Amino acid sequence: MQTNSTFLIQIILICRNPASLKVSWYVTTKSMILNVSESVDQFLNLCFTVDVKLDPTTAHRHLKVSKDCKTVKYGRKNQKVEKSPQRFDKFGSVLGDKGIKSGKSYLEVEVSNKTGWELGVARVDANRQGNLNLNPESGYWVVAHYDDKKFSALKAPPLRLLLSEKPEKVGMFVDYEEGLVSFYNVGAASHIYSFTEGSFSGEILPYFSLRLQVFKALIK
Repeated sequence: MQTNSTFLIQIILICRNPASLKVSWYVTTKSMILNVSESVDQFLNLCFTVDVKLDPTTAHRHLKVSKDCKTVKYGRKNQKVEKSPQRFDKFGSVLGDKGIKSGKSYLEVEVSNKTGWELGVARVDANRQGNLNLNPESGYWVVAHYDDKKFSALKAPPLRLLLSEKPEKVGMFVDYEEGLVSFYNVGAASHIYSFTEGSFSGEILPYFSLRLQVFKALIK
């Protein structure tokens, strides 16, 4: 896990040159960090924010998507939905309605007071039926929170992540041309994990999954 100062300097470098995210160490001053921290959230959103809603046609039958398609809740009863290969039939998941085909994108998802969630991107043609292999080889670039305090990057095999605190809001930055997907704890201004060895072909979609109660996507 990276320090707050590393995270903040990375954000500025992302906006100037996405490849610089792979640099592992920076030298900075306290005054610079204070100045950056006041504007980093607004700057990132100004640069790259995308307007994403949840696509109810992809949602598992136990998920209830709100009318504005910004919130999804878990319901114990099956909803009457059409069977479709586009819909997740075993995983409690849902996709965003707007795909990414090029450029840079950033969104934030509120995950406070939840005991389990998954967040990332998926290839538009990735399998959604049965028991899924959530890893880049299968078209999923995802981080997960489970068992109260455990976090993992879903690779093959999964990589355990050591976070000092639970995120209440997660920022996700995607650079399509670089094959980069990065996750940040917005409140703590800290880096969670980056998939840096991706190579996207075709459209990718934001991926959301929950295990209990409410999962709310907030797009600024």
